[in-house]
Amino acid sequence: MKIEKATKILSDNHIKHGGTVRCGICGNVSNENIETNIGDFRPGMSFTQDPKDKNQFICVDCSEVINDLRFDYELMDQED
Repeated sequence: MKIEKATKILSDNHIKHGGTVRCGICGNVSNENIETNIGDFRPGMSFTQDPKDKNQFICVDCSEVINDLRFDYELMDQED
């Protein structure tokens, strides 16, 4: 089974026009006005739809970690 990286990333245009999202894993946000803790917002951060819950979003950083772990898990599974 091949793991595909998340490709549907929210555009900067969506975020600039009032669309705000929060990562369902780490809590990072797309707008500094909704950050809970200082540092939750970083300019230029991208988000993708959560593959498990279409109403949630995850940041690309968390998405990459998930994909890397899935890849490692599949490699371990193939070795057995």
